[in-house]
Amino acid sequence: MNPSRADEALASFRRLVKYGNLVDRTAEMLTESDTRAKLIDPLFKNVLGWSETEIRREEPAGKGYADYILGAEYPYLLVEAKRTKPRFHLDADRSSRKLQLSGAHLLGQKKMKPHVEQAQRYAVELGCQFAMLTNGSQVVVFRAFTPGRAWVKGTALAWHDFKDIEQTFAEFYRLLARDSVCSGALSEEFDRIEKVTSSRFKAITYIPSPDLDLVRNPFWINLGQVIGPLLVDDPNDLTTRDEIIRNCYVTTGLSDQSDLQLDALLQDSGSKSLMDAGFTHIRAGAGGKTALDHGLTNDVQSGRVSTYLLTGGVGSGKTTFLRRFARVTRSDFVRRDCMWFHVDFLGIGNVSPSSLDSQLQSFCYLSIRKALDTEYRQYRPDSGEAMQALFAHPLEEARKSLLFGVPEGTEEWRKIVNEQVYRWEQDDQVYVKAILERSRASGRRLVFVLDNTDQLGETFQERVFLFAQRLSQEHRAICIVALREERFFAAYRRGIFDAFGERRFHIGSPSLSAVVGKRLEFGRERLRTLREQGAGVASYADKVDRLLETLIRSTTQKNPNIIRMLSCVSNGDMRYAHTCPVHEAWFGLTPVHFGA
Repeated sequence: MNPSRADEALASFRRLVKYGNLVDRTAEMLTESDTRAKLIDPLFKNVLGWSETEIRREEPAGKGYADYILGAEYPYLLVEAKRTKPRFHLDADRSSRKLQLSGAHLLGQKKMKPHVEQAQRYAVELGCQFAMLTNGSQVVVFRAFTPGRAWVKGTALAWHDFKDIEQTFAEFYRLLARDSVCSGALSEEFDRIEKVTSSRFKAITYIPSPDLDLVRNPFWINLGQVIGPLLVDDPNDLTTRDEIIRNCYVTTGLSDQSDLQLDALLQDSGSKSLMDAGFTHIRAGAGGKTALDHGLTNDVQSGRVSTYLLTGGVGSGKTTFLRRFARVTRSDFVRRDCMWFHVDFLGIGNVSPSSLDSQLQSFCYLSIRKALDTEYRQYRPDSGEAMQALFAHPLEEARKSLLFGVPEGTEEWRKIVNEQVYRWEQDDQVYVKAILERSRASGRRLVFVLDNTDQLGETFQERVFLFAQRLSQEHRAICIVALREERFFAAYRRGIFDAFGERRFHIGSPSLSAVVGKRLEFGRERLRTLREQGAGVASYADKVDRLLETLIRSTTQKNPNIIRMLSCVSNGDMRYAHTCPVHEAWFGLTPVHFGA
């Protein structure tokens, strides 16, 4: 059995310690040069996997020089190597992995404070988000800056000696190994322990006996039949979903439309940050078309291969915008000129890191195959002869291997061909590629939408970006990748997007009052239609209609506190805002779940 990289690294670390090739903090009065020579080279090269080309020494930083910057082009980690006692010594309990920067052991300790401040200052000067202080066997890592928060309020991770590193080596390697740092392990770890990203939850999670029905409201059954599906956004109810997209879509202006008191909570990333990253805000221009519409139309008609990025806050409507583009606003253009495949990674489930690429690829091609089976049936082979014709090129190649020396037309030849064609047909990737290759002769451009790519962390997201580029090049297609803006900026700071996404667009969150009002108004229209069709709603239609009218007027005109409360509960997520239990309880749309 082959050892893992972490196992090999631990074995290297133990050898270095055993033979005295690493500085020990008990070796007093070693110089900074000794510390650097006996820490950086053996530990970071032989153990953590950093190459010489990725280590920059004595980098100018303001009025001083940073000892080390790790990263060939992008500064991933700044390292300041200090002498051992008496200049640098972390005096904290070995069980304390997390230390407050402003606490007694770091900025609150007279001899430690100047070193921490120096490392932070150098890191800011060089645009490096993470800094490390070390005297050889003691290691302190912290985040040098976080947008919107003073750096001194942060947390540091500390390893106290060689024994501490060895006993927790899996964690040490997971965070500081070259591949881990480059893929954002430190960012994700500090986001987790410092809770930089707002946590979200459903209110129903905190209600005792949430499955107990409270049926005081006599209208909930009648309302639920008509209005409930309009507020739940069930992904499996495709008919209702398309009705909502067609009739209830709310456009968003360039600026945030939320209540001013909620700006700090809901406001999208600043325009300057977006503009610096090359984004264009999605808003209707001449002829009612957006910049994405113009760009996509030109790229489809010119045959240009390109990748698009579409960002927005959580629940801002990225998926709805893209589905509406394909099914409503530009449906004629899409049907005539495109083969449009919407791959939603919400359904991929748990993914093993060891087989991430293969699982990502399998899920994508399976999703495309399902779309071929439902929306593009005309391209599928409808007979055995057509299936063989689909794989004509690989069959020609098989004549040089599997079929070599087998007389064509014989029973053996037919058996080998049928078995091989069957295997190709069962392989989603081979089958889809063959059909897409043949469909290009129709003149329709392939457009792949990779949606909800940020569900499983930055490593998964980065692999999706690389896969999207391969998909575009291999199929001469256009790829649109949708993700949350905070996930984009987390990766953007590390240089992941330098060569990705020629066209970048941003969509802001719509007005919640407009979303609620439009869906309830559509519910009234739906109710009137059912009554005219004689669907058995006449006995309660008038009462329900008056109730809905009152709710619309109350929530969108007379009482802004209702919308303010829903916005706070949902933290700006439109999906939670109009499906949260409190909303359902107030409007009587489903059985209300409360404790007895």
